Amino acid sequence: MKLIPCQIKVTTALQDESLVNMIQLQLATFRSFGRQTTDINIFTWWREHGQQFPDLATLARMVHSIPASSVSSERLFSKAGLIFGNALRNRLSGEMVEKILVVKANMDKLLLGPPTEIDSDETDDFDDDLDDI
Repeated sequence: MKLIPCQIKVTTALQDESLVNMIQLQLATFRSFGRQTTDINIFTWWREHGQQFPDLATLARMVHSIPASSVSSERLFSKAGLIFGNALRNRLSGEMVEKILVVKANMDKLLLGPPTEIDSDETDDFDDDLDDI
């Protein structure tokens, strides 16, 4: 295998087949360990067992290093701030605000009744009311 200037690995069909066989062997060995308990530290586990599965360990490091997104929780806190920031609604209890946020977040998932023809003026008023929440 040789590296060309842009750091792309050039392989032959035989090397590709060998790599596939190595990964299949690593997967079979990995599966023989069975399921681990949920209270283990996955980084520690891979550090301890990574030598047995070098290719899988590399992949695991890449997959488990992806940061979790907090966009939905930030959006939720922003909406809660808008509710509590409104002088007319800042007296709502935390429980009521939670219920409002849950309904608003899941509004598109609710089937409230059979589909009917909707007057566009009514939907505009309804959307305006939701935006005020």
